[in-house]
Amino acid sequence: MIDFNKHKDEIFNNLIYDIQDAGTRFIINYGGAGSGKSYTQTQHEIMCALESRQNTLVIRKVSNTLNDSVVALFRSI
Repeated sequence: MIDFNKHKDEIFNNLIYDIQDAGTRFIINYGGAGSGKSYTQTQHEIMCALESRQNTLVIRKVSNTLNDSVVALFRSI
């Protein structure tokens, strides 16, 4: 079992708690550049995958940039 609460203030953006409490199938993130949308959503997806032991599918409209953006972010987190 992974304890995500151990250093939660150092690790997570406050948006993560809104995403976790949403209880909906779809989540729409909005905000300006650098507001933490991608980072927070990626953290959430990784936590869900680890807790449920399921795979996560990541897609992007332009697949050529997938490795440089989304995959790189998943690996860094």
